Amino acid sequence: MNENQLDRPVLIVGTPRSGKSLITNVFRSAPEFCLVNEPLSIWNLGMPNRSDDCRSAEEATAKIREKILEACREQLMRSGKSRYLDNLAYHSLRISFANAVLPNAKIIFVTRDGRAAIPEMVRGWTMKTSIVGTARNTRRSINLRTLPRLALRFGVNYLSGILKGRRATWGPAVPGLREFSGNRAIAEVVAFQWGELNRIALEGLRSIPKERWIQVRFEDLIDRPEEEFLKIARFADVQSPDAVSQYASVFVSPNNIPKQSQWTAAEVSADEWEKIDPLIASMQRALGYSS
Repeated sequence: MNENQLDRPVLIVGTPRSGKSLITNVFRSAPEFCLVNEPLSIWNLGMPNRSDDCRSAEEATAKIREKILEACREQLMRSGKSRYLDNLAYHSLRISFANAVLPNAKIIFVTRDGRAAIPEMVRGWTMKTSIVGTARNTRRSINLRTLPRLALRFGVNYLSGILKGRRATWGPAVPGLREFSGNRAIAEVVAFQWGELNRIALEGLRSIPKERWIQVRFEDLIDRPEEEFLKIARFADVQSPDAVSQYASVFVSPNNIPKQSQWTAAEVSADEWEKIDPLIASMQRALGYSS
């Protein structure tokens, strides 16, 4: 391994509410992993302000790569663990950039049926922003160099929630989102976001050697946890894949899954689904789901 690189870092990639946290929580049972919660401040180092959250390989200059690697090393040093792990949804828009920074990373791309993920994403757009919750989630990965930008985004969303009943933005901002939104209902906006996040992620993954990424489905993780997590753990070179598989067989249970999140799905009406279905139909098929 190049001494400037991290030891086989693992990036769990997918849209919000796709099942990234489920994989993360199971992988946390492996003692070698340092989980970095909400590491956006790390991965935004040196990034200029723009209307979307995409980032290309060309933007991964030597200076920016070193800044991000230094921040990741700091997280590992604090934790006493040997391998970096995160599940940042923004990586879906930055596969080539992340690959340029961490060319030895193992990427786990998790997908979920849009008809299940989108209502939960709608809840994310409409739920109240919590100052305490935001601070708790980001306190360990916060970086003073990107703090002003994150604070501004939080402030805009906080005011928008009060005035309009929904955030100005939530999750990764895909290209064209602002133009698409217009006067459309929030469910349509979320459907557009979900489709573009998956499309851009798939395009980025095509440029990565196949042995360095794997695609898994949330539904399979729920139906066959022991089998699926053994496959994922072996792919990620986990030190004890059988132990991770055994942990998953207990952790992924009907009684435990609802406890993974305090979120509930928002109500999406039949009229809204009539508008949403055409927006997601092609991506549903590409991911192996029926509309």
